[in-house]
Amino acid sequence: MGFRLHNCSFHGKVVKTMELAGLRLTEITYGPNLRNPRHSHEDAYIGITLDGNSTQLCEDKVRSSKPWTVMYHPAGEIHSDQFHEGGAHELNIEIAPSRLEGLRERSLFADCPMDLNGGKAGWVAARLYGEFRLMDELSWVAIEGLTIELMAEILRQNLKGPRFRPPQWLRQANDLIHDRFAERLTLGRIAETVGVHPVHLAREFHRCMGCTVGQRLRQLRVEFACRLLSQNDDPLAEIALAVGFSDQSQFSKTFQTLTGMTPSQYRQLKTSR
Repeated sequence: MGFRLHNCSFHGKVVKTMELAGLRLTEITYGPNLRNPRHSHEDAYIGITLDGNSTQLCEDKVRSSKPWTVMYHPAGEIHSDQFHEGGAHELNIEIAPSRLEGLRERSLFADCPMDLNGGKAGWVAARLYGEFRLMDELSWVAIEGLTIELMAEILRQNLKGPRFRPPQWLRQANDLIHDRFAERLTLGRIAETVGVHPVHLAREFHRCMGCTVGQRLRQLRVEFACRLLSQNDDPLAEIALAVGFSDQSQFSKTFQTLTGMTPSQYRQLKTSR
């Protein structure tokens, strides 16, 4: 058995916290090699890893997080955490029971742990964090909408269920994209490598993965750029080329489209916390 933490209570150092409309947002940092004992939380919450890595043990399942991993924790879920050498930086969004009642009534939202690594959920999370740090007169409206969008992505994961498994050729295509996203991959080249027609690849990839091949490539490039921006002071032009963009202008435009902020603004957020 673990002990239960009350609302807004997390192990680690609280950087900032705000509350509105049944949502409580807490930005928090965790020190290197910190171990949290088995515990649970009074309300369900979405945890967004902004920086660093950690491993979580929930019952008999091990879950790992990296930058822009989004995890859903149901109320009362018992888990323990291990933060690695560099520590971690997270944004946790506690959700009041009233915000989940409608979903439960329609039997859409299962109270089970879920995690999404990067992809669309990661970019929604990045935009949400940008609004949290900005906090102008419209930020709460944006945060509420983006939180709902994150919950929708969690719902889609739940509706797929544990039996959902893409065909082997599609998994190979996805692995190829993840391993070589910085290269000039084309739909035809990927399709030829995995042995299917490009039209079939495009259709099935979008149906099973929830995005196009081009969108996944851009997401992976920007995700890697986020890591570089937070780890070093390399010029933006060098980072653009390192992650596969032809120039800084294309990189900045794509980065802002996906995250809601420019690379320079993102770097400033990471260094000003």
